Parts: sequence; C-alpha cells; structure tokens
Amino acid sequence: MRAWLTALIFMAGAIEAHAEQIPTSLRGKSLVLSWSDSRTVRDMADHQKNVDQTSQMKLYVSDAGRVFSQFDRQAGHGSKTLTQVSGAPDNYLHWRFEGGTLTADQQFTKGARRVSISFSEGFRNCSIKVLHGKQVGAQTIHYRDYNTDVEYEILTIAVTSTSCSIQQGNVFGGSQ
Repeated sequence: MRAWLTALIFMAGAIEAHAEQIPTSLRGKSLVLSWSDSRTVRDMADHQKNVDQTSQMKLYVSDAGRVFSQFDRQAGHGSKTLTQVSGAPDNYLHWRFEGGTLTADQQFTKGARRVSISFSEGFRNCSIKVLHGKQVGAQTIHYRDYNTDVEYEILTIAVTSTSCSIQQGNVFGGSQ
C-alpha cells in the first residue's frame, strides 16, 4: 500500500474525461461523510507537532448529476469551511463517478488526498476510504494550513475513523 501511496498521481482533467455519468439512483440524494486523522507535521522552521483533525463533508448530487459539496475541517481550535460545485475551476475537490464509486481528489502543495465513496446495491448505504499520497519523487507530503496559510510537511498520517450516510433530498436545503 505504501508503494501505491507514493505513486499516487492526480491528473484530474484526464481522469474526468473517462468518468462515468452519475447513476440516476444516486441523483437527488445527499451524502454526509466524516473522518478523523492523526498526523505528525513539521513547519518550514523545523517545529514539529502532533495534530488530531476531524473532517466532515456534505454532498448533494443534483437531478442533473452535478455534485455540490461542503468540506468542514476542525483541527485544534481552528475550523474552516469550503463550499464547492463540481467542475468549478477553483475547486479543491474534483468529483467524478468511476467504477461504481464517487471519488474526489484534492491536490496539496506536494501530494494529494483522495476520498472514495463506495455504495451498496441500490445506493442505500455507503462507506468511504480516505488516502493521502506523495507526489512522485517527493519524500513527504506538503500542504498549506487553511486557517494560517503556514506550509507543513506531513511526517506521518493515519485515518483513525470514517463514517458515511445517504439521505433523500438536498442536505443544503434548496433544490439544485
């Protein structure tokens, strides 16, 4: 698995060109995902710290098959919310349906995160996998903190828990 993570490369444009259309059974539904991770990071001044982080993602798949997502992250005393629409040029998350999973890639300064949602038959239940990968040739993953804009190097990271649920309708309250 470590070799796979090291080789994780994101070519969102090329991947999206091969993406499947989102099944009608998933349209008009919302998904609520959450995961926790523990990481050891080091800033560029060589200060190291341990960080426990909780992330929650809400998604709505419109009747037209567009994904609307909101990503909330809580680390320490800070939190940040990112609201996005699939296909937007400034999108942090690039959603696509491929091989029966709804998958998003989020590129970091060096490296990336992949969130993959798998479904039971009939789209009644879901589960998620969250993977972090290094850029090819890089020794570590680098990212910018959403709250402070400080660049960190991830020395270790482990996803400690995940959850996923599906509900009918728009989690954001409106129709899309």
